[in-house]
Amino acid sequence: MTFFVAIIADSFMMTKIHKDIALAMVRCAEDNDVSEHQTIKEIANKTKELLLHLKSLSTSSPSENREHSSRLVLDKLKEQKLAPALENFLFNLAVAEDVNFV
Repeated sequence: MTFFVAIIADSFMMTKIHKDIALAMVRCAEDNDVSEHQTIKEIANKTKELLLHLKSLSTSSPSENREHSSRLVLDKLKEQKLAPALENFLFNLAVAEDVNFV
């Protein structure tokens, strides 16, 4: 059981990206002069930055074979020599956002 807890804990570890978004949200929440609309806009901007970073690692041509494409995503991320938690997060985000890597 402890083995599985360790695997799950690694999968949900916060990365610098998570902390950056969380800090932006906290700053907005603490500032009484920031409206809900501005807070939403700040979160949207952080999300857009994240997706642009992810897409900068990809190409625009789609892969016919989804399994082959996923393997290439992981290879491309491994080339970046990122922390394992960040690599895992970006890979899962790429899959969720259907980013095409070839």
